[in-house]
Amino acid sequence: MYEKTLGQELLDHAKNFDDIQDGLCFSPSSDESVKALFLCHLENVYLTLKADISCCEGMYGYQLDDRKKLELIYKHCFNFAKMNTQDSDIYSEDHPFYQDVYSIGLFMTLCMFLHNTNKTKSISLRKFTYEYSQMKYNEKGSGNYFDFNKRGSQSEQKDRFHTEEDALRKHRNVQFSKRGNEIHTTEWRAMPKSSEHEWALWFSYFMDIDPNISFDKEMKDTFKRIWNLYNGIDETLNSPMDDSYLERLDRKLDQFKSKAKKISYQSYLKLCQFILAHLEKEPKYWGINLYRLEKMLHIYQFIHEVALLSACQNEDEEVVILSKRMAIGDICFPRLRYGLHQWSSLEDIKRYAQTFQEFITQVVHIARILIDRFIEDGIWEDNWENLFLTTTKDLTELVLFDHKTLDFSTNNPMAQKKFSEILITPVCHNFYYKTMEYAIYTRSKNLSTQ
Repeated sequence: MYEKTLGQELLDHAKNFDDIQDGLCFSPSSDESVKALFLCHLENVYLTLKADISCCEGMYGYQLDDRKKLELIYKHCFNFAKMNTQDSDIYSEDHPFYQDVYSIGLFMTLCMFLHNTNKTKSISLRKFTYEYSQMKYNEKGSGNYFDFNKRGSQSEQKDRFHTEEDALRKHRNVQFSKRGNEIHTTEWRAMPKSSEHEWALWFSYFMDIDPNISFDKEMKDTFKRIWNLYNGIDETLNSPMDDSYLERLDRKLDQFKSKAKKISYQSYLKLCQFILAHLEKEPKYWGINLYRLEKMLHIYQFIHEVALLSACQNEDEEVVILSKRMAIGDICFPRLRYGLHQWSSLEDIKRYAQTFQEFITQVVHIARILIDRFIEDGIWEDNWENLFLTTTKDLTELVLFDHKTLDFSTNNPMAQKKFSEILITPVCHNFYYKTMEYAIYTRSKNLSTQ
């Protein structure tokens, strides 16, 4: 009978996460010999860690606290991932970004672990709607109350309830689709515990029951404009390069510019303040929720870069800042973005930004697998979830920012113009390169028919 190796057993822990369907998705190559070597190294890291922890607590009588155990495991995983990357020199301890990248990796590992593990409680969208809707279906005496566990009964309340549930499901499906993500969770695990407070905001957008917790008309309009801003962009760029291609590009780009200019910077800041105030009410998941908010709305990034552009003395300075912004890409961590902004070479910035994303993905996958194994080994007993939440909270200001220091003032007369430039420039850049690609394509096509 076939017996799994320890390395394969460790890899099976990937199945305990909703976002890793293929345990080898982080393997640097599909070559079987490379996979085998990877599993061998994974096994060695695990055994080394077990020995280190046992030695400290047994032979030397030194009691490692829970945080020290976590940091020890993560450091080994970070170094293992570094060994698997071709650009290990830029993640060495003497690199100026080392500490930032190291802390970001730990923060991301724990956020992704808490969000995707099957070891924590998740609920269905139906149950979530019942618990969090402003209609208060779960509160006796609310006028909309009904017993969630009574099946088959019909009422006006239940009809309204199912309408809300269907609208929420549709919104989530669209959001995942825009991100390019598949939904792998089962219906009964659709809403992780770490997402409940954040997603409760959806009812503030969808409903106008309580003015104290609902989006006002201005915020709702702003959110809708941001949500729909990039609709159809990728479809147009990737449409067939036929005789009407350039015309479609021009039409879509003009439409996009018009939509972007209608988003008020002042209203955007008001929306961000409202969401931050909501997220603050749940300190337990503050780090995770602030990270997701920055990924979605780029609060710190936009405020900082609007100020940078407003301080420029000429157009050339603006071009440099916008070019570096595009080169840095989706990195949302302020200290790292600031460091990359100091580099002069756009090619170096692009290379680092690309390898950073790949490297952090490796770190997060490897660390989660081994951490999951050590949870089952019992090294933290029942304290692991509280430990991870406390650690992410402690790291939040280091890898992200202190939201209380953000400048939400709107007395900068250049702010609206610069905000629009930040939204528009990357899309114009993509359309320009597609125009160049089309020119090369049509020239090649014409030459081949001669």
